[in-house]
Amino acid sequence: RVPNDRSPKAVSKILSRLGSAGEKDGVEHILGLMERGEIDMDRVAFTSLITSLTRCGMWERALAVFGSLRSRPDIGYDTILYNAAISACHKGRRPYLAAYNFREMKAKGIQPSTSTYNTILASCASKRASWKMAFDFLHSMRHDKVSPDTQTFNTALSACSGNAEKAREVWKWMLEEQTKRDKYTYTAAFKANVPHDLEGGLSMLEAMQREGIRPDMITINSLLGLCAKSGLWRESIELLESSQRSQLSPDTFTYTSIISAMNRAGEWERALALFDSLAEKLEVNHP
Repeated sequence: RVPNDRSPKAVSKILSRLGSAGEKDGVEHILGLMERGEIDMDRVAFTSLITSLTRCGMWERALAVFGSLRSRPDIGYDTILYNAAISACHKGRRPYLAAYNFREMKAKGIQPSTSTYNTILASCASKRASWKMAFDFLHSMRHDKVSPDTQTFNTALSACSGNAEKAREVWKWMLEEQTKRDKYTYTAAFKANVPHDLEGGLSMLEAMQREGIRPDMITINSLLGLCAKSGLWRESIELLESSQRSQLSPDTFTYTSIISAMNRAGEWERALALFDSLAEKLEVNHP
């Protein structure tokens, strides 16, 4: 039914409530009223509509609404409206469309916010767009003098996971900015191969522990991968025992890395003994 109060402010509040609750039918109903001209809409109401459509999984319709505003010069654009459109691009895994809207935003002289950059970086990471694209946005952020936060660096590290050198530059910048790190920061850093070697990896592990962040199996497996490259089988056993004391569950990668470290060190008898013990547990036969 048509809301009693059809003012843009009231419509915006209704849309925010419907979007937060994921009430798709309700949002579609408001959209229909808008299309038939039965309710008034201003920039804030359109922003709420785009956001609510995106939250309800209708990102394509959200972008269609945003596109229709190009014929509405009376509405005007602001950072929050563009953020809503870029979020819809992110939801639809369309990083290049997000980049297009970002460029259009800047061409209109609208200043991107930290949230703008965080969303577009997340879009790059989710689609595995090129690390170069993500890095270009980081440079733009610095140029625009927009302050990065923890989420900025976390998503940038994830987006640059295909290029360890660039991920290390992101990490260095995060240290320079003295930005607070969290569990996801370290997970992304290890996944992106930020540590060059085991010494660097252990140093990062110590930093995590000093900050009260408990390492997970991704962290341990990353360190074990570094051990495997250098044949550091004793260190890999110590890491395994440490993870078990922390009640973490080793997986196939864990044991494969340890066996690889033993093999690289010429400790093939140890490697076979470990494999046999695992095969017995898993009831696997080998020649």
